[in-house]
Amino acid sequence: MQSPKSFLMAAMSAVAFLFVTAVLSPISAMAINIATCNPTFVANVAGGAYVVTANLVPAANTNCIVVTAPGVTINLNGHTLTGAGGAPGVGILIQPTAAGAHILGGLAISAFSFGIVDLANSALLEGLTVNGNLNDGVLMQAVDGSVLDSSSLTANGGSGAHLLNTKDCIVKYNTAIFGNKVYGVWIQGTVAGGSLDNIVAANSFVPAGVVNPQLAGVWVGANPGAPLGCGGAVPASTGNIIVANTNVNNNAVVGIGLQCITATNNTVTDNRAAGNVAFDVFDGNPACDANSWVADVFVKKNQACVN
Repeated sequence: MQSPKSFLMAAMSAVAFLFVTAVLSPISAMAINIATCNPTFVANVAGGAYVVTANLVPAANTNCIVVTAPGVTINLNGHTLTGAGGAPGVGILIQPTAAGAHILGGLAISAFSFGIVDLANSALLEGLTVNGNLNDGVLMQAVDGSVLDSSSLTANGGSGAHLLNTKDCIVKYNTAIFGNKVYGVWIQGTVAGGSLDNIVAANSFVPAGVVNPQLAGVWVGANPGAPLGCGGAVPASTGNIIVANTNVNNNAVVGIGLQCITATNNTVTDNRAAGNVAFDVFDGNPACDANSWVADVFVKKNQACVN
C-alpha cells in the first residue's frame, strides 16, 4: 500500500503537470524581450512568452513588472530585479486578470516593498531567489491553486511566503526559507473561510549553523507579532497540510505552530524541527482540537497531543 506521504507527493506532481499542460499552453511561439522596467513593464499579451534580457531596476517607487493578461510566462533568465531599498513598489505584480502566470529563473528579486505579489489564481512561481525585500518575499492573496516551487526565500522584512486568504495553494521543494523577520511560511485567514486546504511540503528551511531570527518556520494563524497568543475571534484556517519539511530549525520562538482557534482541522506530519527557542512544535488549541500531528521529529513540544 502506498504511504500517505508518497501518495501526496505523487498527487502534487500530477497537479503541477496538469497545470503546466492545461493552463500554460499554448504560448506565443516568439518570445517578447524585457530589457528594462523603467518605466514599468506591463506583460499584457495573453499566452505571451517573455524573456528578461538584462538586470532590471525600476524608477523609484514603482513596480518593475506587472502581469495583466492570462497564461503569461516570464523567464527571468538568470537576471536580477532590484528595487529602491524597499520603497513602494513590487518586483513582479500578478494582477487578478492574469490567471495561470508562470514566473521562473530569477537570480534575485530584492529591495522592493514586496518581491512578488500574486493576486491571480493558478500562478506557478519556480526557481526564484527572493530576498531582502521590505515586507513579504512572496505574497499570495485571495487566490486559488497557485504554486511556489524550488525557490529561496531569505532575509525579507515580513514573511518568506505569506498565504493570505488562499485556497489549494502549494509551497513545495523550496531550498532555503530563513532569516525573514516574521515567519518563514505564514498561512493566514482574515475573512470568512480563512485560508483553506493549502499544502506546505518538502521544503528545506535552515542550513546547519545559520542564525535564524524568524518567529516561526511555519505558522498557521491570524495574529502577527505574537505567535503564542490566541488572536481573538477571527476566521479559522482549516484543512491545511504541513508535511515532510526538514531543517525547521533555530527560529526565535517556534518551529511549526498552529495558533489556537485561528488554526483547526489541520494536519502536520513527518516534519523535522529542532533548536527553536520556545517549542519545536506547538498547538495552541486545548488537546489540539481537530488538528492532527503524526510522526513529526522534534525535541520540544507544548502539549502531549503534539506528536
